[in-house]
Amino acid sequence: MPQSNLHFPVPNSAGTAPPRLRVPPLACDCHMHIFDPQRPRAPGSTGSVTDQATAADYQQVQRLLGTTRAVVVTPRYYGTDNGATLDAIQILGRERTRGVAVVAPDISDRELLALRDAGICGLRYTTPHVTADNPVFGHAAALAPRLDHLGMHLQLHWTPAQTVVHADLIQKLACTVVIDHMGRLPKGIGMAHPAYDVIRRRLDDGRSWIKLSGLYLDTEGAPYADRGEIATSFARAAPERMVWGTDWPHVVSEEQPDTAAMLDMLLTCVPDESVRRRILVVDNEKLDRDLLQNVLEPLGFVVEQAASGYECLAAVPRFAPHLIFMDLGMPGIDGWETIRRLRQQGHNEASIAILSANAYDKGLDNDVGVTPEDFIVKPLKVDELLAWLGRKLDLEWVTADAPPAIVPAAPAEPLPLLPPGEADMAALDELITLGYLRGILSKLAEIERQDASHGEFVRVLRDLARQFQFDAMKEILRKMRDASR
Repeated sequence: MPQSNLHFPVPNSAGTAPPRLRVPPLACDCHMHIFDPQRPRAPGSTGSVTDQATAADYQQVQRLLGTTRAVVVTPRYYGTDNGATLDAIQILGRERTRGVAVVAPDISDRELLALRDAGICGLRYTTPHVTADNPVFGHAAALAPRLDHLGMHLQLHWTPAQTVVHADLIQKLACTVVIDHMGRLPKGIGMAHPAYDVIRRRLDDGRSWIKLSGLYLDTEGAPYADRGEIATSFARAAPERMVWGTDWPHVVSEEQPDTAAMLDMLLTCVPDESVRRRILVVDNEKLDRDLLQNVLEPLGFVVEQAASGYECLAAVPRFAPHLIFMDLGMPGIDGWETIRRLRQQGHNEASIAILSANAYDKGLDNDVGVTPEDFIVKPLKVDELLAWLGRKLDLEWVTADAPPAIVPAAPAEPLPLLPPGEADMAALDELITLGYLRGILSKLAEIERQDASHGEFVRVLRDLARQFQFDAMKEILRKMRDASR
């Protein structure tokens, strides 16, 4: 929804002014709570609650901030009753709202799947009121592989002391991990607390995220500069894996903070907005869209997908992309016709790159002003992709120096790469030459199903395929064939 320029009160916020930060399209509040006055408190639960924290109340907050997406987190007040969260997802809109649930340790796979299908993307373990030897920590570890299989994450709201005691467990959690409220590092100690180092180690694994939320918690007081320093430190370490949240309706705070001010703290905590660019990926193959998004988002780009020319035409006015990657061969209207219609509608701002598996297309004349240098031939090469982005956005890519190698005292014996038979090798070689990503991954899965001894071979080639490293894949096949002769 459009960001307001008006001053008006919203429930559970000390301020009435809109934020100074103008949020981008599809901006998301990744941590907030909904309280339904019709739902009972869980037996034995503690904590404050407010009657003005319904989904309708929160929509006023969205109007003030300009955010359109949200992640509703089940508060401790409800125990394992996620009804208020699930209802809020429907009221706020399933297409733009997700939830984080709280569950019992004996939850079944069927129940997990039902939660996921209803919009739940993760499970939260909030433990500030239990001792460090409570079995809940083991329950979280046991649940992690099941969540990973379903594409869900584990959200940890633990005390700093619990984080230190369970440091080894945190590092071994076999799923994506989200750290609540920047780890709740204590007031007056902050990053000097050993919990900070535990969180940083987990953050460095590439599968962990930090919620820049609860910026008014564990602080010396407004303007929360001590919490801002912590947020800045995490954001510098992994800006692509930071998510922001209001923590509305702020029920654990003695003094009600200004919700808009929580958003404006990003202006000082994460000041470099120049690296944020919006890219629209248009391709009827979901796998191709996902792979491109997985390459671009870690670089700081905001990526949206469109599965057809029609979806592209609907997305461009709303999303206002700086760049568009356009596939040519799509059902309905193809890439050329989609570009023509964009031009006719006056959308000329975005640079467009053509993605085509046919190198012949690159030399053809066209009537939409796409030059040969704007063609990127599949299979995609990451270096070529980055070079095009650099030209269009005037970016200079900086490669960090690799850290010194740590040589273990007793290196583990690497798993052998056992290739499949020649028929499977030939089929893989042909798919790689075509750049047919879906076919490559399907063939690798088939090889793994037929004989588990090829597992390491499949893993290595699957990782390369997901990074578009097709030349490296062909080289592995060539060396293996030569060795077998």
